[in-house]
Amino acid sequence: MLPTQQLLLAILASALLSSAEGMQNPLRVLRRDWAALNTRVTARHIMRPLTSAGRSECQALKAEVASATTTGVFVVDAFARVAIDHSLDEETRSAGGLLGKRFTQGWVRSKVLDRKCFVSTLGAVIGPFDSEFGWHLLLIEERFGCRFDEGNVRVVARAIGGADADVDRPFVRSVLAPPGEADDRAAVGGVLLALAATAALWLGVNIIGSAFTGAVNDVVANAVLESGRP
Repeated sequence: MLPTQQLLLAILASALLSSAEGMQNPLRVLRRDWAALNTRVTARHIMRPLTSAGRSECQALKAEVASATTTGVFVVDAFARVAIDHSLDEETRSAGGLLGKRFTQGWVRSKVLDRKCFVSTLGAVIGPFDSEFGWHLLLIEERFGCRFDEGNVRVVARAIGGADADVDRPFVRSVLAPPGEADDRAAVGGVLLALAATAALWLGVNIIGSAFTGAVNDVVANAVLESGRP
């Protein structure tokens, strides 16, 4: 190998090493991994075609859900009913658009839709937004382990009185609620599992990172030695 090539190899190896070291921010990585393993979501969606008409249809369906909630229908029930009648997603339509119950990041096939489940407002109808599959409306009906939810974990129906109330379908308001006793007990087991998984993942990353760093250091040292020989 020519000295110039050896020097270029050494520079490249040093750049890779610096990049790898720059990525090792323990607190940031730990926080990200903890959120990915510990945050759990129950969500529903409605999908329409990826066209301008599909976007307009989503806007109209969002207005339909909003109108139903103002007449005392629970937002989850209103959303599920619209999903059954109008969503194009055959896998979730019959279940009222249900994407899954208490799933973790990576569960939803679409990366766009999956991310929205973990960053969107709890209990609100979100959208329209587009993915590779179409235009969507999204409702997060339950989410655990998200610091942005201010201690709440789900949207619930709170019955209220008034002239609009009736026996068969009481007038309700959709409100956010904190976890109950059953949630707290389940959370203890979930936290222990998440801690174990995070520790295992972090240990694996550090072992691989140490091995990579050692290999790069060897390459740099050998390249420097070779470049100094006549």
